[in-house]
Amino acid sequence: SIFEKKNLYYTFGAMLITLSVVQGFGSRIFQSRLFQFLGRISFSLYLTHFIVLCSFSSFLYLQLPQGEIFLWINFALYLLANLVAAMVFERVFDRWAISISHRFASKLFS
Repeated sequence: SIFEKKNLYYTFGAMLITLSVVQGFGSRIFQSRLFQFLGRISFSLYLTHFIVLCSFSSFLYLQLPQGEIFLWINFALYLLANLVAAMVFERVFDRWAISISHRFASKLFS
């Protein structure tokens, strides 16, 4: 049926988590500079991670010797490259697109 206990428990749990974040400890965490930065570049990370993974990280995987330490090195370099790519993408494209959308919305709704 549509009203299963499991779905009710999931909904109730999600509401409690959301409440604790909004009213409690979570609001301070999400207002920190790190989380603000990650939130600002999150869409850019989403758009660039697959390209960085399939190009840069794959190339490094083929060039580096096989071994666990080299996988960790590759992973660290992948994270660094992905953060740099997302920061560049956010500054070049996201800010521009957001400013255009704000101008469009202000003309549309004024």
